[in-house]
Amino acid sequence: MQCYKEALRLRPRFGQAWANLAYAYLKLGQHDDATRAYEESVAREPGNAEARTSLAVLYRRAGRKDDARRELTEALRAEPQCARAHYHLGRFHLAEGDRGAALEEYKLLLPIDEKRANRLFDTVYK
Repeated sequence: MQCYKEALRLRPRFGQAWANLAYAYLKLGQHDDATRAYEESVAREPGNAEARTSLAVLYRRAGRKDDARRELTEALRAEPQCARAHYHLGRFHLAEGDRGAALEEYKLLLPIDEKRANRLFDTVYK
């Protein structure tokens, strides 16, 4: 954790360091700190689809559905082949009761990451 904080002290605009710090906070169960760090990462590197996806997952867990949907949409705009974003968008659709949209994400995910796509499919038909 300290190494990320030191990196940010030296280069506060380094978005990936913010994402790494967020992940460290997440592993410690400090979800609010993780959310703030991912927000900093995305602000500095808007095209970081992985950071946006991680932020979306945290938003969804916090009940911030609109923010989660926005981040997943932006993640896929930045990187249309981002398997994690497709998977989590599919899960988001399921949570909202939209099985059809979840299956569309499955179809998009299948050629990118078959294993993850099959996990989504299994969740759709659980």
